[in-house]
Amino acid sequence: MQRFEELKNYLHSNFVELDHAIRALLLGLTAKAHVFLLGPPGTAKSHLAEVICDALELKAFRFLFTDETKHKDIFGIQSIQALKEDKDVLITEGKLPEADVAYLDEIWKANASVVNMLLWALRDGKLTNGGQTVKMPLVFAIACSNEIPEDSTRRAIYDRLLIREEVKDIEMAENFRKVLERTDVPPPKVPMKEIEALWKSAEGVKVSSDVKEALTELREKIHDEGVRSSNRRWFDSVRVLRASAALDGRSETGLQDLESLSSILWHQPEERVTVRQAILNITDPGLAKVLEYLDSAREELEKIKQEQDRLSGSEMFQRASQAATEVAAIIAEAEKTARSKREKEAVESIRSIQANIMRNFLKLKL
Repeated sequence: MQRFEELKNYLHSNFVELDHAIRALLLGLTAKAHVFLLGPPGTAKSHLAEVICDALELKAFRFLFTDETKHKDIFGIQSIQALKEDKDVLITEGKLPEADVAYLDEIWKANASVVNMLLWALRDGKLTNGGQTVKMPLVFAIACSNEIPEDSTRRAIYDRLLIREEVKDIEMAENFRKVLERTDVPPPKVPMKEIEALWKSAEGVKVSSDVKEALTELREKIHDEGVRSSNRRWFDSVRVLRASAALDGRSETGLQDLESLSSILWHQPEERVTVRQAILNITDPGLAKVLEYLDSAREELEKIKQEQDRLSGSEMFQRASQAATEVAAIIAEAEKTARSKREKEAVESIRSIQANIMRNFLKLKL
């Protein structure tokens, strides 16, 4: 698995503050599950998806949807020769029906006729061609958008995108500087034999009794919080738990694999925190507490951003000073709790938020 490990290192080196999105894509590959990346333009979600397609020795299909996208753009053109014989056959070469991996950018901009065909392709991996139902070789698709669909047909596709991850702007100044220093070195190519070995290892992972009990507890907890997922989504999540263990080189799932479910069990972004906290309260209560502090600091920063247009210069300075003080208090409380590496990294993220406030709203040089 040398080339696969090289790819992981490459991704984490070149895409800063995107560890969760990288993990989501690698889980999608390993579990053969579709992935949805949600985020505003310019946050590297499309670049990340492109790199994954380039790095795998799998046949890739890439497409940017618009409201003018035609059925033929995705599934192929009709065969003239077949039409002469009164048959409806598509020439699918180079299109989605022959792809192993697909990158579908701005997926919700597809029109209704295309969406209906996409639903069947992503849900069942099938296509009707020449009057016959054809099984597509599609392993997993990566869909990207800056929004969540509202209409029922698109929501049906959204429901089939098992793994969902938010991609946001870079938060820490030192990480932004790393991006400026990045060079355009192509990713390592992962051969098919390593990909197949990854799939085989995931299929052989045993789901431990502790994880089964924890899943039952987690389901009850998030249901009590008003976040509900279908039985199918819960059943499919076990495949992702196996993939998580396989990615870490383990033959049996552990409680740490439950953290993968924070990319599966939410439907609206605001539910993500509820799901994450419920999971961490089972797997890592210390980290759960520190991340609560981090969420509080982020909320404070968002409040300032929303208030800056309606406050005068002096009022804004006073408000930002208050916010910086409140975040300093949050840091002090978080430091009392932080013990592990991940907890200390979360504290550093809170410090970065405080620095952001001081630099951008108080105009202080740091």
